[in-house]
Amino acid sequence: MRFDVIVTPVVEPLTDLARARLRGTIRREIAKGNVSHVVDLSGISKLDVKTLAELIRMRRWLREVGGFLHLIVRQPDVLKILNVAGLDRIFGLYATEEEALSGLGALAPIPA
Repeated sequence: MRFDVIVTPVVEPLTDLARARLRGTIRREIAKGNVSHVVDLSGISKLDVKTLAELIRMRRWLREVGGFLHLIVRQPDVLKILNVAGLDRIFGLYATEEEALSGLGALAPIPA
């Protein structure tokens, strides 16, 4: 297992195809042994239910192999949705890529 942190940007529009591409990217990286991921949501202004479900699914896949998924969130509306859904308690939320990467050094391994 490698410990490189993969940062994947997400941009609008969040279509089914865009979600499928994100899902495929995460799956390919897991297959390569890259299980440390940060998804950069700073390029989107809203989250829908399908995207929330996809993020939760990807987090589960990564936890199953001892990895993690954290999010970069800059838009207040996106942060509000994550807070209301209670997802701020299961994802590490960061305002910038630098904060996300520096914050990862303090994390304990995630139990499966």
